[in-house]
Amino acid sequence: MEKVLLFRVPDAEASAIADMLAAMKVRCERIPESAFRQTIGALASGKISGPDGKTSTDAQSAESKQEAVPDHGSAPAESLMVFCDVSEKHFNRALALLRERAVRIDYKAVLTPTNREWNVLRLYAELAREKAEYERMKG
Repeated sequence: MEKVLLFRVPDAEASAIADMLAAMKVRCERIPESAFRQTIGALASGKISGPDGKTSTDAQSAESKQEAVPDHGSAPAESLMVFCDVSEKHFNRALALLRERAVRIDYKAVLTPTNREWNVLRLYAELAREKAEYERMKG
């Protein structure tokens, strides 16, 4: 199933993205900070554990139990969008619509066999490292 996961995306942008994806029949889920220690693969499959450790298959119910991520400081402030099993056609269309509508997302990623085993915080760290390397090489 084609799905996009949203992390730390403000309400207005999240609503615009959800509407845009709905027209393509791509599911959109906002993931709460309380789920940032879970793997991207688990979140993509809809298995979200709340702060009490119980698993919920509904992102919205987990979001209502949102709390800060324990250990290692707080969650990153940047927004993140992860494309999960999205067709190339829908992926390209979504990126074009984001640019056209000036919807700003700090990081965009695609679910891969490698990153599906990472938790959200590790993905954020890797994306930040890649961005810093790109900026360094750019000059």
